Amino acid sequence: MPQAVEGIQVNFCKNPRCENFRIPASVVKQPKGLGTKNLERDTYRITSKKNARGISIPILACEFCDERPTIKSNQAIHEELYRLSSYLLPVISSCPNETCPNRAVDISAK
Repeated sequence: MPQAVEGIQVNFCKNPRCENFRIPASVVKQPKGLGTKNLERDTYRITSKKNARGISIPILACEFCDERPTIKSNQAIHEELYRLSSYLLPVISSCPNETCPNRAVDISAK
């Protein structure tokens, strides 16, 4: 299960009527096999499905409601969010001439 990145964790049940809704899947390896039902376990299981091209895609199956969202990369979502919102970051504009004494002075500085 992908770790959260900068507070972003999108791997959880998407069914708003489910008690697992918005509760992320554990990133800790879960015990498997006989006798593990009584252990402290996550309420998700990882499975897969094949897409139209026959490639297996990892799926997070909720054990309460059987919702099956695709497992996503939190890192990729963070990078895309940064890319899309980068125009909101402050831009420091200064003289482009390398030898100019105002090279390090922001144009908006008074």
